Amino acid sequence: LYYAGPALGLVDIRFVPFGQLLTLIICAAGAGYLSSCFTKERIIAALLVLLIPCIIFWADGHKGSIPSWAKWNYSGFQKKAAWPLFKEINQTLAGNLNQPRVAVENSPQNNIFGSSRAFESLPLFAGRATLEGLYMQASPNAPFVFYIQSLISKSASRPFPQYHYDAMNFNRARPRLIIFNVRDLLLRSKKAKKAVRQARGYQLYKTIGPYELWRLTGNPGKYAVPLNIQPLVYKGNNVKEAAFQWFTNDHDLNIPIIFPQPGQKLPADAIPIISLKGPLPRRPLNMPPCEISEKIRPQGLDITTTCLERPVLIKVSYHPNWQVRGADTIYQVTPAFMLIYPRTGHITMDYKNGKFDYWGEILSGLGIFILIINLPFAVISRWRLRLLSRIRRLTSYGDFMTGKLPCRRTIVIAVIGLLIIGTAVTSFQLKKILQKNPQRLFNAAIRDKDTRRYAAARQNFALVIKALPQSDMARNARYYIAACYYLQGLDSKAAAAFNKIIESDPHSPWRASAYYHLGILSIRNHDLNSGRRYLNMVLKKFPNGKMADYAKDKLRSL
Repeated sequence: LYYAGPALGLVDIRFVPFGQLLTLIICAAGAGYLSSCFTKERIIAALLVLLIPCIIFWADGHKGSIPSWAKWNYSGFQKKAAWPLFKEINQTLAGNLNQPRVAVENSPQNNIFGSSRAFESLPLFAGRATLEGLYMQASPNAPFVFYIQSLISKSASRPFPQYHYDAMNFNRARPRLIIFNVRDLLLRSKKAKKAVRQARGYQLYKTIGPYELWRLTGNPGKYAVPLNIQPLVYKGNNVKEAAFQWFTNDHDLNIPIIFPQPGQKLPADAIPIISLKGPLPRRPLNMPPCEISEKIRPQGLDITTTCLERPVLIKVSYHPNWQVRGADTIYQVTPAFMLIYPRTGHITMDYKNGKFDYWGEILSGLGIFILIINLPFAVISRWRLRLLSRIRRLTSYGDFMTGKLPCRRTIVIAVIGLLIIGTAVTSFQLKKILQKNPQRLFNAAIRDKDTRRYAAARQNFALVIKALPQSDMARNARYYIAACYYLQGLDSKAAAAFNKIIESDPHSPWRASAYYHLGILSIRNHDLNSGRRYLNMVLKKFPNGKMADYAKDKLRSL
């Protein structure tokens, strides 16, 4: 699972504790088996007396930075020297969940409060909703939240390798912040403070120490918003990739796209699409003005509206467990919000348990039951023996269930056989996962490029793009495919690949290099005018980058 984590969209490190626990259980079982070889309890006690101090001594010598880390993290917010500053920021932002959200620049300097993620506790200390939370995979909106973070932060965390992120740009961030109903913005770095002053639609309203609080102007501040554009219905594949493509496109952010669930009845007036390439169809809704208000409460919200039979966007993350009264159904809509068509003037939405929640509760109850019947109390032991005797009468596996070994030979053979088959299948699947791992493919492609095996490199780069088309790794792979053509002397293919980078990804970090290499290719093919034009475009569009220096040097040599 550790190696399969990235393929499943999960953080691999989260499987390490389970592996550690499994190792401890296996060691404990082995120790128990060895102890059965000794008939005298004194020998076992003597071994424990010798072994336990050795374990403690070994662990103490390998603790590393854990003591200082634990002291810093567990001493509490109030014990930090920066607590007065943190308290003042929270008091300034204080409100309730019905107010618009707060966005925070990601910064390692926030660690002065006890954690670089201290402001994820805004709901606790300020009573306000924010964008980020502890478990990044818990919300379908997480990829979009961290994309916004990259647009407002000097040091973005970029946690999801399957998605790409862009450079700081507050003009591009503003419409996306409004989509998420963000009103307040907390900035820490000098770069962010300088950049926000050069953007429109932001107003500074307070400076607290090294932090600045900004407010977005023109945000209605509503979680329930009636739409003015007819929603589209996406009937293509890869819903997550399609939603991310929509969110990173600057031209169609005001066109909502419904992602229907299996068997869900679609709105009669919705427009079906199968691809997000090219301009999306835009059909305004010619409806009279209407009124709407909402009240957020724990695990639900209440909406009062006159917008009957009109699509209403709910800026809360979609989940199948949401239930609605006053509307027929809840649709998932871009980026990962909810959409309803009110039938009555009062709509109630509640988040309730689903089938997986009930299964979790059943399994948790079963686990607690197993723990209880194994408690070392005489009454429980007698009750457990009676229970197992009844099970023995119902099955032929009594000796196996009571732990009395050796059990039946057929059971032992079956268990060993299943373990061998399971190990073989797991090893085979793990090998397939590792072979298709995008990072491994990318590293192999780089090695091929460096050793001038350009065809093999392009093949592996293409596999990376196919596996993670929306990722930064795919952006890099597209550039390196063009670079391989360039290094191989296939000028026409190199020019086409560099042009594709410029045309298909307007925010690619490789655009400056693409323009530069197009200039070099033009010069190499004796088209000096086109060469100068491309090099001058580098100077015009990217005046402060290293490619601008290369372009200046090349222009001087012409």
